[in-house]
Amino acid sequence: MAIWREETYGTGRCINCGFLGKRPTDSAVSECYEATAVERDSGTLTSKEGYVYTRPWCFIDKVRFYEELEALGTSAGDSQKVRDLLEYDRKCDPWYRWREFVSPKEHYEEYMMLQTENSRKEFEQTMESKRQEFELRLEELNKEERKRTNTIMIWLAIAAIMFAFAEVMAAFVGIAAAIIGGILGITPDSWILEWFRK
Repeated sequence: MAIWREETYGTGRCINCGFLGKRPTDSAVSECYEATAVERDSGTLTSKEGYVYTRPWCFIDKVRFYEELEALGTSAGDSQKVRDLLEYDRKCDPWYRWREFVSPKEHYEEYMMLQTENSRKEFEQTMESKRQEFELRLEELNKEERKRTNTIMIWLAIAAIMFAFAEVMAAFVGIAAAIIGGILGITPDSWILEWFRK
């Protein structure tokens, strides 16, 4: 029956919304009764539930049938006007698919569980996307840091090679000087070295 109603009326209309119910006209009674398929189809939501008279009511208070019927100059007893209000496409956002034999309160509890679940899933997706963004940014920072480290290491290696080359050259010059001095007979206390020292 509910599937047929959605195909016939679509979504956003009270006639096939799970939040449509009947509320007692006596404000001291706070119960809400299910609006049956027969009552929805006929527009007769004013009925007697035991000793209590009822009128159409939206459980989430999105629609105020009593005020709308008053504005039309009629009452909840005018089943055709009630049916017209039920069939009116309100494009109601919190609309929830009606299932027969389930009270408006139970529909609302299901709706809230689904909303909570959807919020949780949305939160998890947001957190996952932020985690992925963070990991990508961290990877970019690591690459930049590796580039800087590699550049520093290259310059340190070049400096070490140059230092080693200078040491080798100094040693080579020292060895060469000793060899030449030995060949020429220049000793550390020689007059030629004394002349160079001055």
